[in-house]
Amino acid sequence: MTRFEGFAPEVRTWFEGLEADNGKAYLAARRDFFEESVRGQMEALLTELSTKFGGQVKMFRQNRDIRFSADKSPYKTNAYGVIYGSEIAAEGLYASISASGLVAGSGYHMMARDQLDRYRDQVADETHSPELIKRVERRCGPTAASAGPMRSGSSPRPGARRHP
Repeated sequence: MTRFEGFAPEVRTWFEGLEADNGKAYLAARRDFFEESVRGQMEALLTELSTKFGGQVKMFRQNRDIRFSADKSPYKTNAYGVIYGSEIAAEGLYASISASGLVAGSGYHMMARDQLDRYRDQVADETHSPELIKRVERRCGPTAASAGPMRSGSSPRPGARRHP
C-alpha cells in the first residue's frame, strides 16, 4: 500500500478522457496510471482516514454492470470507496473522485419508510433546525452547515411541498 500523496492534476484529465472514450482500449492503455494515481491514491486516502476514524476500507470496482443498462459504456466515470464500521459514522464514510472533483460524505444509502419519514419531519421542522446546525458545526466546523440546501425536482411522496 502506498502513502496518500494527493491526486495529481492529471487525474482530472484521465477522467475527462474516460468520459470521452469509455472503452476497453482507453483503460488498457492507461491502466498503470489508473492503478497508481487514481485507485491507489483513493485507497491510500481511505486507509489513512481509517487509521484515524477506525473501520475497514472497501474499494469498488471500476467496471459497470451493463446487463440492464441502456448505456453500455463499460466503466464508471468515478473511482470510489467507503470506510465501514467506524464509530463516527456507523453507515460508512464515502469518498469519490471524478473529472468533477473529490466528493466525500456519510449517511444512509437507503432508509426504511418509517426512518425516512421521521428524518424528513425532523429536518423540515424549523424548531429543530438551529440545533441541527449547531451540532453539525460543532462536529465539522462552521462552514459545514452553510453549503445550502440541495434542490430536488419534486417533493418526496408523501411529503409537504415545503421540502427543499
